[in-house]
Amino acid sequence: MEFHLFGRSSLRFNGNFTLQEWIEITQILADVYLEVDFILMDYPESKASFVDFTQNNIKVFKNNEDLLNLVALIQILDLLLSVNTANVHIADNLRIPTLEIVRQSESRKWACGAYGGWYDYVVLPPNWQEDRKNYQNLFLQKSKEKISKILLSR
Repeated sequence: MEFHLFGRSSLRFNGNFTLQEWIEITQILADVYLEVDFILMDYPESKASFVDFTQNNIKVFKNNEDLLNLVALIQILDLLLSVNTANVHIADNLRIPTLEIVRQSESRKWACGAYGGWYDYVVLPPNWQEDRKNYQNLFLQKSKEKISKILLSR
């Protein structure tokens, strides 16, 4: 069985984990769920460099800024794990289950789930960096719950 997840690796202001934190979260999940393929999304302007992963179930998709490529990728996902970007709203429209991290200031303005999809989030308050490991662990815990629920339903 092939199962896709998606971690957005964009680097945005103070409302996102660092690229290294996204990679660590992905590696932890990949070690726990060997039957799941994890896809890290990247884009040319990020200038991110990814080393070869020791886990065979982690892949990097480097989009060329073509929205249709992004939509095609999101359509085949079983779950989207992402920071608050257009990816979340595309997944919501496609009714792809989504777990998002979102800044508290954006949580009311950009909340998803209006299109009938399953949506959950971890809200990052203004001072979240003071306890960033706790928020990473919360996101990781919720990710495990969502992945396990989807796998059990198959």
